[in-house]
Amino acid sequence: MDLTERNRLSDNIVHKLRKAILLGEFALDEHLREPALAERFGTSRTPVRDALMVLIREGFVAKLSSGRVVVQGISSEDITNLYEVRFILESHALAAWAKQIERLPLQPLKNCFERMNLNFVRSGEFSELDMEYHEQLIRLAGNKSLLQSWLGIGETIHSILEITNQGYPRGEQIVQDHSKIIEFLDRNKIDEAVATLKQHLYEGQMTMVETVEKLKKLKTHSTNP
Repeated sequence: MDLTERNRLSDNIVHKLRKAILLGEFALDEHLREPALAERFGTSRTPVRDALMVLIREGFVAKLSSGRVVVQGISSEDITNLYEVRFILESHALAAWAKQIERLPLQPLKNCFERMNLNFVRSGEFSELDMEYHEQLIRLAGNKSLLQSWLGIGETIHSILEITNQGYPRGEQIVQDHSKIIEFLDRNKIDEAVATLKQHLYEGQMTMVETVEKLKKLKTHSTNP
């Protein structure tokens, strides 16, 4: 297996395992055995081992002193912390954009928004465009370090969006919020854009917290009939 194929397989396993952990498919402290995971994903153990290393760095799993890798899961507090970091990064980007003497154009952000038409965008594509929209907000700052920080949590955000956006439970509201942010930026109303962003992220946070709590209750009922 060449390095490109190994990385592709590893990335795919990371994405699937992260989402499975978010959905509560693994119990807290459950041992993730490499042979079982390799069989599950139809690969050798090497890309599985690479994937687990990524999830260890992200905090979804932990490696014990015994060498066993176990599920850490994600708590409501973890989600709250993640969304607080998102708001810090994205609101800073908007403030930095407002201070630019020659501001970066809003057109890439507008182009992304225009593609978020609920009449033809499938759920998976909607999550991709949701991610792209917020990345474009970050790019407005023209700050590489800020972008790197956002991309560092980007895959976790993406996995969460795939869950919270499934079936468009907040689709119309998301589109409305995105539209308002652009409108406020166009009119140089930065405080209003930041306030809209704050409420927008808070609602996404609450949706994911509710999902996690619901999954915990289902898990409890299934193990304690």
